[in-house]
Amino acid sequence: PSPCSFLIEELRGVSAATARHRFGCRIICRLVEHMADSPPCVDLLVELLAEAGELCRHNFGHYVMECVLEHGGPEERGQLVQAIIADLPNLAGHSCASHVIEAAFMHGSPEEQESVGAALLAQGSDSMVALALTQFGSFSVRALLRTRCDAARASAEQLLRHGEVILQRNRYGRRVLQASQQTAKDS
Repeated sequence: PSPCSFLIEELRGVSAATARHRFGCRIICRLVEHMADSPPCVDLLVELLAEAGELCRHNFGHYVMECVLEHGGPEERGQLVQAIIADLPNLAGHSCASHVIEAAFMHGSPEEQESVGAALLAQGSDSMVALALTQFGSFSVRALLRTRCDAARASAEQLLRHGEVILQRNRYGRRVLQASQQTAKDS
């Protein structure tokens, strides 16, 4: 057993509450970073992921969800991505959850990035433009534009072109358009 195994045992049953604590979230993040593949830590992640949607929207819980996306195993990451997709309309414009969506695009496998991108694109042009006009929604849209999934990125750029006039009138919209133009230059 690892020298930190006792921590995981102590967190059983209270992991979600600990993830919501300003210092507890850091403890769980360090455990995930260093022990994500150990069976006790996997069990802890399964317990946490049961409340993934709520933790994504929490001031401290979202750090744990981002850490799972970066350091968690493929099964745990896949489970979190499915939870994100299930509640994407509510998460994409949220102040904390938008960071989790960015992490999904940054650290997810190409298939996971494509799934999140497809779910975001499925909302349609009007919803995508409306999301891009909000402070936190613009983070989610810009993360989609930076994804390694070419098809999703191209579809997003096309949807945003339909609302270019509206996006130009808003500071967050202008940032999204700048990101879209930068992405086009880099490709």
